[in-house]
Amino acid sequence: MNNWRYASTLPSEEWRGHMSIPREIQLRTYSEGICLIQTPISELSQLRAVPVDSKGCAT
Repeated sequence: MNNWRYASTLPSEEWRGHMSIPREIQLRTYSEGICLIQTPISELSQLRAVPVDSKGCAT
C-alpha cells in the first residue's frame, strides 16, 4: 500500500504499489485507540517451513 500523500502521482500499471502477500485486514480497538491490523492469510503457513513472527511491533 502507498502513502495517500503521493498515491495519485504514482503509476498504477503492472502491479506497482500492490501488496505482494495476500493479507487479512481488520480493525482492533486498544486503549490507545483503533489500529489497522494486517495478517498474512492462514493458507500461506502451508508454504513455510519455519513460521515467521514479527516481534517488537507496538500494539
